[in-house]
Amino acid sequence: MLKRLISIFLLLIMITSPVIAEENIKIISEITHDFNLSAKPEYVVLRTKEDINLEDGTIIPQNTLLTAEVMEAQKERRWHKSGFIVCKLNTYLVNEESETVDISDKNIYLIAKKYEAVNKKDAAILTSELVLTQAASIVGSCFIIFAPVDIVYFFTKGAITKEKDPNWFKSGVSCAYDNSICWFWLKGKPIDLKENDSVKLKSVKEKRALKLTKQIEKRNAKQAIKDKKKQAKLEQKQIKKKAKAKI
Repeated sequence: MLKRLISIFLLLIMITSPVIAEENIKIISEITHDFNLSAKPEYVVLRTKEDINLEDGTIIPQNTLLTAEVMEAQKERRWHKSGFIVCKLNTYLVNEESETVDISDKNIYLIAKKYEAVNKKDAAILTSELVLTQAASIVGSCFIIFAPVDIVYFFTKGAITKEKDPNWFKSGVSCAYDNSICWFWLKGKPIDLKENDSVKLKSVKEKRALKLTKQIEKRNAKQAIKDKKKQAKLEQKQIKKKAKAKI
């Protein structure tokens, strides 16, 4: 009985949570090219999936191409910190017949992150299967309740399909690890993007954008020093190995 009550509660979370989450999303767009940190471009070009209402009353319609200058980009980090791009919106093009509109003077700064929506229908089906099969134990179900919705979704999927491991719990954890951004002890989603990937954009104040840019630059500088030291150690080891081989 308790399993059924917990599973029904889980079903309600899965059906309602994505709707609540969507209200906080400022802009959903689609990148028109590949993006990765190893070959960071000067600009990113995104296609809007919804209208954008600017503070001055300007409306940028759906399917508009946005061109934003890349200020910096941060890889994913632990404690569910997803990779992101700090950028400044420069221009937009509504369609091929219109002219490019320069809005760089409006100082619109954006944070771009990879976006993957949870399939609510699929999630509901998976949860119904969980109710029928009673795949999860009381402990496992309690764990699920306090997890974010995408954790619930992927954990449940992995637990039922058992694709990752014959053990339902291990399979659920593995599936959530591979697909979710919210495990607090794991990394978030990387910022490596492929053409047509969905991107969540959120506007930030100029002060915040500049602060993030400086933080990333300092972090990258520290990482470069670490990488240099690591490379030097590897080279020393190779020299020692060669010296020993000659003896």
